[in-house]
Amino acid sequence: MKPSRASRLPRIALVLFAAVVTSAHFGSRDIIYEGPAGPYHIAVLIQPPLVIPAQATIVVEVHGDAPATVTVQPVRWDLARENAPLPEPLLQDSGLSRFRGQVWLMTLGSYRLRVTVHGPRGEGTASIPVPALLGRRPTSGIASSLLLSALGIGLAVGTIIVVMSIARDGTRQPGRPANRADNARAARAGRVSALACIGVSAIIGIWWFQLSAGYDRRVFRPYGWNVSLVPQDQSGELRIRLADPRWDRAAARPIADHGHLIHLFLIRAPSLDVMAHLHPVAVDSFNLKTTLPPLPPGTYRLFGDLVHADGVAETLIDSLVVSASPDTTWRPSSLDDSWWSESTAQRDVAFGWTGPSVAAGNLDNLAFAITDSDGAPVPHQPFMGMDGHAMVIREDLSVFAHLHPMGSVSLAAMDRMIGPGEPSVTHPMQAAPGTLIRFPWVFPRGGHYRVWGQTRVGGTIVTGMADISVEGAQ
Repeated sequence: MKPSRASRLPRIALVLFAAVVTSAHFGSRDIIYEGPAGPYHIAVLIQPPLVIPAQATIVVEVHGDAPATVTVQPVRWDLARENAPLPEPLLQDSGLSRFRGQVWLMTLGSYRLRVTVHGPRGEGTASIPVPALLGRRPTSGIASSLLLSALGIGLAVGTIIVVMSIARDGTRQPGRPANRADNARAARAGRVSALACIGVSAIIGIWWFQLSAGYDRRVFRPYGWNVSLVPQDQSGELRIRLADPRWDRAAARPIADHGHLIHLFLIRAPSLDVMAHLHPVAVDSFNLKTTLPPLPPGTYRLFGDLVHADGVAETLIDSLVVSASPDTTWRPSSLDDSWWSESTAQRDVAFGWTGPSVAAGNLDNLAFAITDSDGAPVPHQPFMGMDGHAMVIREDLSVFAHLHPMGSVSLAAMDRMIGPGEPSVTHPMQAAPGTLIRFPWVFPRGGHYRVWGQTRVGGTIVTGMADISVEGAQ
């Protein structure tokens, strides 16, 4: 996959820019929010920890104002903020409207970080959902394991030697050499202490393995789903079953995110030349279905974005082999369904990459400008309640993100985190002609990425694509 240039289309051209800001997806744990905090406009980058309890790192940049202080308060999703720890002030970077710090997440579950800005226009707050999950099981490494084992054996041997010395010499008169009885007493004490060391080691080992097994059970594992294509009538119906027993928990049930339970993306691999954005409809509590567009045959990587009732957003992953296109005319399951093919992209919209180079680890703004064939700005309409959507995938399929103008946070998760008396969250619309549609995000690693963007123009969903080379460690 090589970086491409924009093609000039006779109807509409969608141009992609990048602006590097100075400050779940799959393959990236960063949480990004850009939007209002009361009267202020803020950009927030949160890096949640991989283990719990631990500290999450947070960076907040306030645009257009010089705030006095910025505080952050971690509140569990099922608790009132009055029962949460007190807000902690963030440290301000010298001469900048940027604040950074760390906050403790003590228990497993979903949190909202209440970022509060205090400044000349009063106080403003944004509640940002953050999952507190065990992302992995910590490992000590071979060298550390060998060192700890050697220290443990040395401690046991030293304990036995000390006990034997006490038994042999504790009652012996000074100057009298040890006799056979003294040595026999020392040998008995050594055997008893050795058995005691073995017993204590066994108890500690059992406790440790139980602790480790309990930790393993708490490590977050993706929820299971079964995806199947119904071939009997060649209608192209795709069925999804939420097969994991954990789906039966009330906190795990998926909730609608801007109108849909699941946002399903099918991307043909490894060419990345076909992409479908679908929205399966519910059949019952554990089954959904959707109709496939006339996708060309091939192997497709599936990414299913959903939000659990406790506010945790998750991306489910699977693969699907399409052997033949459906025989019938495509009837989308939702008016928000669409698909894009590189071979037919000239009929639709194209991206042109004209921004500066992009580096991994920086908070970037991917910004769209929509123009007609003469370069004149074209107005767009809301697409699922916002200006547009963007999908980012690394060429090796190790990174995937579904982005909104407010970042990588889920609107449904933010709504779940709203406390009593706090205003609801909405995506600000910027549908005026010539207005850039911005998507803040952090590329986690260097390499080649493909980006799709979607919005509505004249009531029709339009899709564009660009290839981006990102600098940095791969």
